[in-house]
Amino acid sequence: MGLFDFMHGKTKDVIAEEEIAVEESFIESAEKAALIVSQSVDDGDIADVSNKLRAYIGDYSGKNKYVFTAPSIGQWIILLLVGILFSIAFIGFLPIAAGTYYYSSTFKEYGAYGLLAIVAVVLFNIALCRKAIGEIRYSKRYDHYQNILKYRNIEIIDDLSNMIDARRELVVKDLKKAVKTKLIPQGHFGKDDLFFMVSDDAYAKYSSSRAAYDRYFRKVLEDRSRMKERTRETEELLEQGEEYIAKIRDCNDIIKDKEVSEKLDRMEKVVSAIFHEVDINPAQANKLGLFINYYLPTTEKLLESYIDIDDKQVKGKTLQKTQRDITQALDSINNAFESLLERFYEEQEIDVASDISAMEIIMKQEGL
Repeated sequence: MGLFDFMHGKTKDVIAEEEIAVEESFIESAEKAALIVSQSVDDGDIADVSNKLRAYIGDYSGKNKYVFTAPSIGQWIILLLVGILFSIAFIGFLPIAAGTYYYSSTFKEYGAYGLLAIVAVVLFNIALCRKAIGEIRYSKRYDHYQNILKYRNIEIIDDLSNMIDARRELVVKDLKKAVKTKLIPQGHFGKDDLFFMVSDDAYAKYSSSRAAYDRYFRKVLEDRSRMKERTRETEELLEQGEEYIAKIRDCNDIIKDKEVSEKLDRMEKVVSAIFHEVDINPAQANKLGLFINYYLPTTEKLLESYIDIDDKQVKGKTLQKTQRDITQALDSINNAFESLLERFYEEQEIDVASDISAMEIIMKQEGL
């Protein structure tokens, strides 16, 4: 269910009723999921956390996933290392070639060829290294794009640009490359590259009402430009977000288990996505603040339990099993709260669809 699927065949009143229903479901579900984890930890019944969360949340997915995983950067890292090593090796021959050219009349010509060959090889390797560094940086930026786009059907380019702190032109170039190389095989841009759609279905619906969508997103950006300063509430929530993310990283530094570390990396991405949304959409700050206040305490309890066990010099079978249960529970918590975050974006998309539907009516009345 995506942004464009809400528009057709529904009145504004029906959309408003659905919006209220989704909002209640989102907040209540977050609270109940957090309660499941909290009570399980308090009762010492961590083993059943995964089953309880799965039974309650299910395998909810409000939209199809069109964003593909970025290609491995391993080959570019290897090329970068090879380029550096070859450059160093050939530079080592530079004094020999230079000495031959300047001090040997017999082999002066060979010295000149040697110098030219060394310069050519070094320049080639520099170009190769630059290409490899560019691809590695692109892959890291793509990881950020994917972290946002996997929840969304449509995203404003300026928001992606702000998120990764990169020039707008670079973001557009990156996404066009991702579409061309089939990383996002169904990706499309709106007018003037204002926003990006991740599916052919989204693009087809946009194509049927281009003027309304283009006008809506231009208005969003115009409204933001008039609100340059963050409110105190937004600033406080973002500061809280930085503290939460720091807590996750601190736990990640303490816990050496690779599997748990990967789960905490995934958790950090979810929390970062939430606070990015707070930054660009302060109207949702209270709702997202509630969500994160349910999210973090549940995971803190589990991580503290894991660290306490890890600190023990001798761990029996019971403690080892508890650690395995916590590791499994972290996966379930990530799944549950990612599903809830999808519901939040679904609610947001209902808002957008309602606004665009109203704008279409106004445009028709004005003869546009």
